[in-house]
Amino acid sequence: MKQLKDQLQWAMSRFTEIVGYKKSWYFSTEEFDQKSYVSVHLTKDFDRDFLDDDRQKLNFAQDLAASSKSLIKECKARGISLSH
Repeated sequence: MKQLKDQLQWAMSRFTEIVGYKKSWYFSTEEFDQKSYVSVHLTKDFDRDFLDDDRQKLNFAQDLAASSKSLIKECKARGISLSH
């Protein structure tokens, strides 16, 4: 699991260092397929008006979708399997 965490550390830095998210990791090996999985939880405090500001919500949703897509593509390009 440590190797997987080390491999993904570079990818999470874009969220933590650039955008200001806080991260936590959760690793598990599932009984149904004996594969290892990692869940990365990203949190961030938004200002009070976030839920009332449609533009902020749209920007956040687009950023999340684009960043997730980019992360998946970069993992594939670097040979990092999304399941182990």
